[in-house]
Amino acid sequence: MTILAVTGMLREANIVKRAGVMAIACGGDIAELRTALRDIGEVDGVISIGIAGGLAPGLKPGSCVLATEVVDDPDRFGTDGAWREAMRAKLPHAMLEPIAGTNVILATTKAKESSRRATGAAAADVESHIAARFAEERKIPFAALRVIADPAESTLPPAARNALARDGTIDYGAVLRSVLQNPGQIPALMRTARESEIAFAELLRCVRALGDRLAAPDFG
Repeated sequence: MTILAVTGMLREANIVKRAGVMAIACGGDIAELRTALRDIGEVDGVISIGIAGGLAPGLKPGSCVLATEVVDDPDRFGTDGAWREAMRAKLPHAMLEPIAGTNVILATTKAKESSRRATGAAAADVESHIAARFAEERKIPFAALRVIADPAESTLPPAARNALARDGTIDYGAVLRSVLQNPGQIPALMRTARESEIAFAELLRCVRALGDRLAAPDFG
């Protein structure tokens, strides 16, 4: 049985591959992700997994959100119940909440608050809605697990907003140029880096806890 994991960053993809799944990283480029998914062969299930921005107040870096559904207004995509419950059994600390799919990174507290009001979601990322739609088109089970990196109360500094290269790696040249143009963002950038490291560490723990195929049941 083949499970496809959809991520934004190469580091996320490398972590989830430990569970014996196929993983792709889109670098936050939605058009690139859609193209990559069109070229994917037969798979038995799809999971959107990685770090995300927090929308619900009070969620700290490292908080885990297991999606009940993915919201792409006005569409809502439910997650597979059997897969979700299998994951929850191994991640009892994860909260069951909707996740919002967005076409751009929600970088400011105002943007996060607006998305929270519109969707009721606890977290947001730029891949989940694309992965959910792909699963619906293929008529295969879908799940989503996201770990909070930047909480709802944090605004991402400019250097972090366009830090991803198309291959899912960090574009350090772009980060450096942004810092040189605006050195005042350095404290916020360091905070964002610390929050991301907390989230990546928790993502690794989740993948290890879920085990083979990220706890996907046998879909037959």
